[in-house]
Amino acid sequence: MTVFKTSDIAACGLNCGRCGARFRKKNPCPGCRAMGTKVRSVWFTTCQMRNCTLRKKPHCGGCGAYPCTKLKALEKRYGTKYATRLFDNLAFIRLNGIRRFLAKEEADHVRDGSVRCMHSGKWCLPP
Repeated sequence: MTVFKTSDIAACGLNCGRCGARFRKKNPCPGCRAMGTKVRSVWFTTCQMRNCTLRKKPHCGGCGAYPCTKLKALEKRYGTKYATRLFDNLAFIRLNGIRRFLAKEEADHVRDGSVRCMHSGKWCLPP
């Protein structure tokens, strides 16, 4: 069973399919790249990576300004707090493609239909 989709991978390299906000019962977040969805999250509308006007490709790794100051700060925060390496994710996507990245994410973070939340480390059922 495929759990993650291409649209789950944010521009910054995060897998929104592993985000704690995705597993909420009330108002779950659809992910940074969700289209045509009414989202109530302030993060969704104010995310500088999601709303970047410099990026011409789906992911920051293909941007001429890579790595920008904002992405470096996000990498530091997620690397320190959640052991998630955005630069590694973006490099993997650039070298191997998004489909292989999704397969790697599923192999590393999906077990018996549950997904390991990147924020809490807990195993959760996807929405």
